[in-house]
Amino acid sequence: MSFTKREKVVADYLIQGFTIKKMADTLFVSTNTIKTQVRSIYKKLGVSNRSDALEKIKEFRFSQSGENDSKAL
Repeated sequence: MSFTKREKVVADYLIQGFTIKKMADTLFVSTNTIKTQVRSIYKKLGVSNRSDALEKIKEFRFSQSGENDSKAL
């Protein structure tokens, strides 16, 4: 699974519970840009909602915890 640098940032914000608007404001982009990035994350994870995405992201991070940080999400 390969995420762009921005997708990794957005995934971190998802985990922290940021809203779409808060992410957009923090990253100085439109809400539509964030929605597109979130959809891309969902597609790569094979999920269709935030709660499933969070579960997959956390599973992935846990499985990667002993490996090189550059490979972790």
